[in-house]
Amino acid sequence: VVQCVKLAWNPMLDATAYSVKIEGVGETVVTNTFVEICGLAPNTQYTASVACLNGNDTGNYVSIQFTTLCNIVELTWFENFEGASPLQCWTQLGGGYINIPPSNYGFYYDAFAHSGTKFLIFQGDSYTLSSFAVSPQIDFPGNQLIVSFWACSSGQDSVEAGVFTVQGDTNSFVPLLNCQLTSTPTRFEFDTRNLTEDYLSLAFCLRSHSSGIFIDDITVERIQECARLRSVSSYPVGATSAVVEWQYDMASAIPNIGAIVTLTDLDDSTSAPVVV
Repeated sequence: VVQCVKLAWNPMLDATAYSVKIEGVGETVVTNTFVEICGLAPNTQYTASVACLNGNDTGNYVSIQFTTLCNIVELTWFENFEGASPLQCWTQLGGGYINIPPSNYGFYYDAFAHSGTKFLIFQGDSYTLSSFAVSPQIDFPGNQLIVSFWACSSGQDSVEAGVFTVQGDTNSFVPLLNCQLTSTPTRFEFDTRNLTEDYLSLAFCLRSHSSGIFIDDITVERIQECARLRSVSSYPVGATSAVVEWQYDMASAIPNIGAIVTLTDLDDSTSAPVVV
């Protein structure tokens, strides 16, 4: 995604041109009272300065600061909150707060991180009906996403997981999974096959004050047209035969469809791995 900024200012008397400087980028000279500058880094704060020009004379520079937008997330997206500043592209809406624990957060590291030492902390607000933690936008058709994450709580809390279909609009929240949490990190998963919107944002919603929700290792990926297998099991049905069962998901099918096959002419009294 190309990051740009549009700057505009009032015309100055006797100005024949204007000098526009962006710290770390360079200078642009224009005769208009507006300019668009591209090629900026995402999620970065810049200082822009503008001064009028008249021959060899340069007026005083006037400066403003701005921060570029976060890039739209591309698939496959994995967020474990271990980076330098992963929280900056997440948004907290409707009260409460979100945070990532610093390096001195003590026992929380061992108790609530599924992997590594960092995770997303999300707490609701007792004065707000709904609190949201919202991810950056995701660049992929909304009906083809499968989302998994690990979550736990310091109490017996629950959190709704779903998506925003409109960035920043709490009324566009679509809950897709209600997660009952314990103090042990647990894996949860949902898909968006019934949605039609593009550019969704992953969202977590708390409907009341909570003692603390801890979210880690988020994966957002495309639902494969090929079967997505899970829960493979096998058991013997005779001296030389065995049954293998599994569940699978497909983008065009109802989730958790069952399949079964019987293997025959096996060696008796022999163990063997089963791969599907």
